[in-house]
Amino acid sequence: MQTTILTTASLLAENTIAPLRAVVDVLRSRTDLRIEYPDDEVLHDSDSLHVWNNDLVWACGLLSVNCIASGQTEADIIAAPVFTGEMQPLYRSMIVGRQDFHDERPLAIAINERESWSGHHAYRHHIAGIDKNLTPGCAQGEDATIGIGLQPDRRFDVAVVTGSHRASLMAVATGQADRAAIDSSLWHYWTQVEPELLVGLTVVGMTCNWPAPPFVLSRSVPGDTRTKLIDGLLSISQGDVPGLNGIVSASIEQYRPLLILSAD
Repeated sequence: MQTTILTTASLLAENTIAPLRAVVDVLRSRTDLRIEYPDDEVLHDSDSLHVWNNDLVWACGLLSVNCIASGQTEADIIAAPVFTGEMQPLYRSMIVGRQDFHDERPLAIAINERESWSGHHAYRHHIAGIDKNLTPGCAQGEDATIGIGLQPDRRFDVAVVTGSHRASLMAVATGQADRAAIDSSLWHYWTQVEPELLVGLTVVGMTCNWPAPPFVLSRSVPGDTRTKLIDGLLSISQGDVPGLNGIVSASIEQYRPLLILSAD
């Protein structure tokens, strides 16, 4: 009989809280696991390493692979989400600007965190692709390692580090910055749930597809519990969890390129 209480957390934006709670509901109904909901009043800061004390964490791919590779957490990438509207566990960044922006001066960029993939490094590699006269963005389902080999523009000018995608959006809206890269799953969430937030803003481009933020499981979880949890996650399909078309198996190998590219 399962007696250990497993804990969960999201290191992503507010659009992941309700889906993660729904994932917990599915796991409770399909297994004998005892799992706690994430605290929907708190969005964890990625600098807070204590978040890795949770058993199951949904986090940025770059942060996950960096923390695992550096030994900051003893955990494994086990699965990845297929967001609503996607066919594979991929996402991209929406390059956002003001609708009335026509200035010819160099663009001032807002990023959420220097360690963020969707809010920082994906945009750097997007700029590199443009500089090399490559078509920005890529077709649905294209190899998510398309950006390997591109050297980011080292003139990439970060005007402000905001701390969150929402704050980056506000920096653009208020003129503190001219552009920001916003996680596509979060952008689509805002268009449905909080459209007033996007008034006066527009998508001016998209980055390549990259591996979607993964689910990371602590190695301290016992083997039989681990198997049940992973099987439960992979049983999730379209219609089970709002915001997701399903959850599929994943491993750290799919995310290692992010670690290499972030160091360029």
